[in-house]
Amino acid sequence: MLLHSTPNCRLGSTKIALIVLFGTAIYFTGIWTVRNYASPVVTNTTKVIGCRDGVILEELRASENRWYEAVLQRREFFALKGGVDKVKPMGDAGFTVIWDLIAPSFDCPQGKKRVGNIGAGGKWVCGFEVFEQTKKTGAPCVVYSFGVQDDSSFEALFLQRTNCHVFSYDMSVNQMGNPLRGHSNPKLKFASIGLGDKNNDTQFLKIYDVMPFGQLQVEVHLPEPFSFPKFYNMWERLEEKGLRPFSAETNLWPCLTLPMGYGTVQNRSDPRFVEYSFINVRSSHLLVPSGFVPKI
Repeated sequence: MLLHSTPNCRLGSTKIALIVLFGTAIYFTGIWTVRNYASPVVTNTTKVIGCRDGVILEELRASENRWYEAVLQRREFFALKGGVDKVKPMGDAGFTVIWDLIAPSFDCPQGKKRVGNIGAGGKWVCGFEVFEQTKKTGAPCVVYSFGVQDDSSFEALFLQRTNCHVFSYDMSVNQMGNPLRGHSNPKLKFASIGLGDKNNDTQFLKIYDVMPFGQLQVEVHLPEPFSFPKFYNMWERLEEKGLRPFSAETNLWPCLTLPMGYGTVQNRSDPRFVEYSFINVRSSHLLVPSGFVPKI
């Protein structure tokens, strides 16, 4: 599964649990890839991927080792500072900032591709060619996208080149953005709703039916005031759940001007908006063969 997010999807206003608990705004979108071994169609896709499973496993293990070395180096940095609470996230001795501490240190095992328009509309995806194979085989995959606003180029490319069903949500608009505005597609569902800060029971959807996902694309926004210990606690929990960052892209537009409802802030010097792409190594899916064991 893949989660993609757009920078103008203001979860700061809709609020999700992560904002409330961890003091940071996170902007979501997602793709689920489903492997159903009972289906002969999916088995065909599995055979295409399976011939390289051994090589991919070796690449994953090597990448996991490099990622874990970065984790240990980060922890050593915190120890030298006297604890996480002593770190200055926007400038420390040696010019270290928060993004240096959580740089993407994991490699996508099947190549990464930027899907969508240049700029805010596109996201870095691991193994997009694998998703393209589903167009021929009919293997199922699902994309959940929160915050489409006026650019739906990411979703459009998945609909065009893959067999994925796309579920898009944005409470700030009443339809998909370009190039999907005004177009209908049986694999596309849109609803003008947003994420909230409350948990409610439902008889229609169980979280176990959609978890675990394969990838997560999300834009992280650092609010003011900002608590680095709370943010880092959230980051470590993502890592413990198997999420490994393989790409980071700084959104520099807010550094120049930020007319996004927070109040216009001119000439910001510190980058506080960064788009991350994660692969989930704790689930067996089209990009992570069975047999891989994470370090954490």
